[in-house]
Amino acid sequence: MMKRIVIASGKGGVGKSTAAVEIGKALAKTKRVLLIDCDLGINTLSILLERTDAVFSWADVAAGRCEGKEAVIRTEERLDLLPAPNSRPDRAERDIIAKAVSDLQADYDCMIFDAPAGLGEGLLRAAAGAELAVILATADDVSVRGAGKAAELLADNGLKDCRLLLNRYSVKAAKKGRLLTVDEAMERTFLRLLGVVPEDKTIGPAWEQKPNSPARQAFRRVADRLDGKNVPFLLSKIK
Repeated sequence: MMKRIVIASGKGGVGKSTAAVEIGKALAKTKRVLLIDCDLGINTLSILLERTDAVFSWADVAAGRCEGKEAVIRTEERLDLLPAPNSRPDRAERDIIAKAVSDLQADYDCMIFDAPAGLGEGLLRAAAGAELAVILATADDVSVRGAGKAAELLADNGLKDCRLLLNRYSVKAAKKGRLLTVDEAMERTFLRLLGVVPEDKTIGPAWEQKPNSPARQAFRRVADRLDGKNVPFLLSKIK
């Protein structure tokens, strides 16, 4: 069965789009994956994947200017990208993205919707086609509060299956009180934990550098859990 996942965050700057790419690349080892950039005008996924040569976007598909397959960009084997438009589309109803990708569902095992950060209408447009939300946060008060609010908003609009993914985590910082503990983040958001990704300075646009770094290994374990595998969290290995 095809999975439809939205990657969300209550606030910006937590590494959400990087997480979307890392999870997508990990799933694409065995699955056909479509990354959908839902952040109007920014096209973060195109930049991270070094594919800024898009001709069409999902807004062109929605407007009937092209077919879905014409707008899709191949980034590597089994991993495709559907870019965001550079400006607000003429039609901006909540289900516009879900409708734009509806004819592509048979071509993929997984669709990952990278939502704009925050709690606005853009999040609801990105989530309209999803069945599971991965809500990203760093383990600080503001980000964790935003993650909880994002989960509440999604649940109020019918998407109740939300999981927490903590990014850039440091056990040392948590012990010194500079970050919340994993348990505190879960208690404050009321969310099930999907994974904990350690702080890792190697994560960035150069995707082939240090492929076995701690963060990339953690993202692979997250992808395995999304694929239904029973994978340990290995929290004791995070420094």
